[in-house]
Amino acid sequence: MLAGNFLLAVLGASGAFAQSFEVASIRPHQDRAGRQFVGFMPSGPRLTVSSVSLQGLVTYAYSLQGYQLAGASRWESTDAWDISAKAEGETALTPDQFHLAMRGLLAHRFQLKFHRDTKELPVYALVLGKNPPKLKENTDPNARFSMTFRNPSRAVTGIFTKVTLDQLANHLSNQAGRPVLNQTGLPGTYDFTLDWTPGGGNPGEPAANASELDAVQEQLGLKLESRKAPIETFVIDHAEKPSED
Repeated sequence: MLAGNFLLAVLGASGAFAQSFEVASIRPHQDRAGRQFVGFMPSGPRLTVSSVSLQGLVTYAYSLQGYQLAGASRWESTDAWDISAKAEGETALTPDQFHLAMRGLLAHRFQLKFHRDTKELPVYALVLGKNPPKLKENTDPNARFSMTFRNPSRAVTGIFTKVTLDQLANHLSNQAGRPVLNQTGLPGTYDFTLDWTPGGGNPGEPAANASELDAVQEQLGLKLESRKAPIETFVIDHAEKPSED
């Protein structure tokens, strides 16, 4: 149990201190019958984490994509952890506050040390096709961003509501295993639907789910072009397994 209210001083544009966890319990993950989720579950001032590696904790805390993380040793990618943490008081934390509090926990309990670097990496550039894109602009001020996915029989339908093309590119980066950079120049928010079959990508594609990338090109009239670009990476220099007390 982490006693006391440790703070990570993150001096950003505001120069303010980051949010912190007042208490946090960390245990090696053990499979338990009836466990309902794997990942992160924020609720009010509390954060529950189930079966997440140190790599996963770092990508969550620093809002990274997997391809941005380097330098991890074997245990940092394979050992999974369960965490129960709470911030001081009962006020609900925002997503950014949870991320900042997790940074403090990583520094204090995992002794995480890192540096940032920039590398030239293969990327996809999301650009406009020859014809106008098949996108419906969402101008409803009460509409909320959402991405939902239905998979009745391996044929996936993705329903995207009030999505910017930056958000679409970020989502596609997870599918492609490499950065997808929005270079369409379109500033709006859009509604659209995509249909694809997992694992049905083109031969030779590095993407784990290339068929969704194909669907973007075929059904939205956008293009994904292979390029290289400088990408910021996060290099783990040192980390330790945390004690359970």
